[in-house]
Amino acid sequence: MDMKKGLNIAASKFLDYLESLSKPIRTRKELMNLAMISTNNHVEISELISDALIELGVTGIISIEPSPNGLNQLIVKH
Repeated sequence: MDMKKGLNIAASKFLDYLESLSKPIRTRKELMNLAMISTNNHVEISELISDALIELGVTGIISIEPSPNGLNQLIVKH
């Protein structure tokens, strides 16, 4: 029980530390940079993800599926 309590305290302090380092994303360029990390620097997919996040908001859910015709497109479903 003491170990679990210690781990919970350490996790809480670590999350507080990460939060102190974070900064809000304010521009499309910053959002694009974040998407580039997630897509291993794939520009076209990063642009689609950025557009989806702008359209849906940061709490939106984005699904990526293979395209039968090989084209990349954004389909937004509210």
